[in-house]
Amino acid sequence: MAWFFCGWDGQVFAAAKPVHGLRQPSHPIQPEITAIAGIADVMAAGHVIDPSEVSAFGVSAVLIIAHNAAFDRRFLER
Repeated sequence: MAWFFCGWDGQVFAAAKPVHGLRQPSHPIQPEITAIAGIADVMAAGHVIDPSEVSAFGVSAVLIIAHNAAFDRRFLER
């Protein structure tokens, strides 16, 4: 994820360091998903997403607009 900070006029005034993470799923990653995302079971094995890291960059946000927000939003809401 890359974070960009914009004014109300849409002007970007800052960009945060991209954050990347994987989490081992509770069921095998389907081949179709691997073909789309390029992520296979072996890549995600043993990985977790640290809630404190997610909180650290989301805590001061007033508004967040995100691609695939239905998925990513759950991490921030926790």
